[in-house]
Amino acid sequence: MTASHAVFDKRVKRIQRQHLKMKKGGVVHSVSHDGLIMARPRRQLPRFPIKALVFLVAAVFLFKAFLFISLGPTEYQSRVETLAAGTSVEQAGGMLMQTEPVTLWIVEMMQRYAL
Repeated sequence: MTASHAVFDKRVKRIQRQHLKMKKGGVVHSVSHDGLIMARPRRQLPRFPIKALVFLVAAVFLFKAFLFISLGPTEYQSRVETLAAGTSVEQAGGMLMQTEPVTLWIVEMMQRYAL
């Protein structure tokens, strides 16, 4: 393959990638300085995984409720206070593991519907 064929193949691959981007994400048309209408792929912003974040928050609340039921309210609270008295990382964990109305509601639902 000669050098001109390599340049041509590279250009074809670039055009195919651009067309695939336009097919997936849409097209933006613009007029260049010489009056030519140009079609370019729409810029895609990185998507934030909302479902993953909701799942993570729900998992944390379920884990807290499970620990609350397993340890009991007094033991759970004493362990959270121990965390709050520790290092900065442990203090952050203690703040995260505090009992709040959502956790207590989940505990109530888990105890109500336990087999």
